[in-house]
Amino acid sequence: MISQHNKIVSLLLPVCFLLTGFGFSQQSQLNKAESFLKEKKLDSATIILKAIDTLSLEPYQNAYYHFHIAELHFLNDNHHKAFHNFLMAKRIFTASDSIEQAINVNLKIIATLNHFKHHQIDDSSYLAEYIAYAKNKNDAKILQKAYTRIAVTYLNNDNGKQAINNFDKAIQLAQQNLDTLGIAKLNFNKGTTYRTEFHKPKIALEIYRKTIPTFQKYNQNTLVSYAYNNIARCYANLKEYQLALMYYGKAMDINLSKHVPKTKIIYYDNLRLLYDSLRDYKNAYIYSQKIKKLEDSINEVSQINAIAKYNTQYETEKKEKENILLQYEIDTRRRQQRNLWIGALLTLLGTISISLLLYKNTKRKQRIAEQEKQLETNKVEKILKEQELTTIDAMLSGQEKERQRLANDLHDSLGSTLTTIKLYFDHLKRNRSKPEFINDDAFYVKTTTLIDEAYQKVRAIAHEKNSGVMAQQGLLPAIKNLAKKISSSNQLKITVQDYGFNQRLDNTLEISLFRIIQELITNIVKHAQATEATISLTHHDTSLNIIIEDNGIGFNAVKLPQKEGMGLHSIEKRIEHLEGDFEIDSTPEKGTNILIDIPL
Repeated sequence: MISQHNKIVSLLLPVCFLLTGFGFSQQSQLNKAESFLKEKKLDSATIILKAIDTLSLEPYQNAYYHFHIAELHFLNDNHHKAFHNFLMAKRIFTASDSIEQAINVNLKIIATLNHFKHHQIDDSSYLAEYIAYAKNKNDAKILQKAYTRIAVTYLNNDNGKQAINNFDKAIQLAQQNLDTLGIAKLNFNKGTTYRTEFHKPKIALEIYRKTIPTFQKYNQNTLVSYAYNNIARCYANLKEYQLALMYYGKAMDINLSKHVPKTKIIYYDNLRLLYDSLRDYKNAYIYSQKIKKLEDSINEVSQINAIAKYNTQYETEKKEKENILLQYEIDTRRRQQRNLWIGALLTLLGTISISLLLYKNTKRKQRIAEQEKQLETNKVEKILKEQELTTIDAMLSGQEKERQRLANDLHDSLGSTLTTIKLYFDHLKRNRSKPEFINDDAFYVKTTTLIDEAYQKVRAIAHEKNSGVMAQQGLLPAIKNLAKKISSSNQLKITVQDYGFNQRLDNTLEISLFRIIQELITNIVKHAQATEATISLTHHDTSLNIIIEDNGIGFNAVKLPQKEGMGLHSIEKRIEHLEGDFEIDSTPEKGTNILIDIPL
């Protein structure tokens, strides 16, 4: 009986895996297409999307399929087809109760319509729906997108004041979200507003220049090209034509072959106008011909008419088409799912037992892994604690030996000299009334000599004390020893960098700083899941700068973790007691930087 059961399971398992794997394969293809679109690899994305069997997609997957098709058409300047597919995606998302995805499509629809200055479609309903959803969710990222879109709408309607106001609101939200690239993009749009609406090219020029380093940091070459193009337009407005020509050249040198045709038209038209201002009519004519060739390929008028046609169809027959489309998809999926489940149910009894065994085995492996991880963490914590105790004992022992040596020097060297001086003064007290003693210059010379000798011995002891402190182990060797011990566990590699450490600090301050750094390293070991960390110490004339970095999972630095044991609030209080500054720069999945400045 058991043998027969095993044979049934062995025959039906491949069928089950084939059926379930088919859905995963389609989703994988959609993910690949999305990745290619982000990388602007349009040919690869086209091949992937054409190969997808749309009849086998789930409604949610079908919505994403139309969304990616729309993005592909958008990037190819086929905006009427992009508009059509964005509408399809929105409807299917809505029918699938994927409200957030449906709302996000609104921004894509508005962006598509904004490519046409003379379209007759009212996009305010799409924007109002998006804003209402953002305010209801009270999500900073969604609100940031909402205010950005409002600002762009005002800008397109020549209302520069309201555009700047809403761009500033979006920037405040981007700062809360630690969205550095988003801040740069929003400032870029502010620059465009100052240039086009307020006719202040100098202000715009300064804003554009500040955005370029951020765009370069995030490898946004297309945005760098746009920034150079707008800088050139500012110089053209200022009639500094040679500088404008130089920046147009820099804009076109950056992946111009990857620009969409409309972007090329903008660049070519700017150069045509510039050459016309320079009275270089030959080059002005060359670029006007290039513009004409691109405009013929785009055929914007036909696209506008097609968009108007699609919009009329969808708005007048919206409910009817939705019902037909959804009913067709539901019937198709029911037939497919019925056929799939007939085969899948035959394997249910066998797969349940196998799944239970796999589940128990996985749980057991997880428990073992968690136990091993806890043991490793305990080992590192023990090393840290031992290192702390060893370092403190060494410091205290060094201080005690220094005090003992100082006491011996005072007793053996300075003590005898002072005793002799006391005897001389006692002798002076007893014989101060004798005339022959008062005139005895030799006695005073000897007394003065002994006092000078005592003074020199005090100076020598002080000098030896300072020299001894310089020779003892201090903060930097203790930290290096700590890093070496933790790195030896092969769980976390710690690098120590020091600059300007040519003298020691106060012993009490060194102990406090060592405990702070040790606590921060403990946090990295226990919570960050990092593989590498760096401790940088810079000794200035009036301050000490400490930077601790790791490549771990990070956290939201706007709200300090309250989890017991992390101790960040306690560390912050210690540094405040030292009159120092404590700053955390961390983003989820991007590691953590901690900066400490201590005045000396």
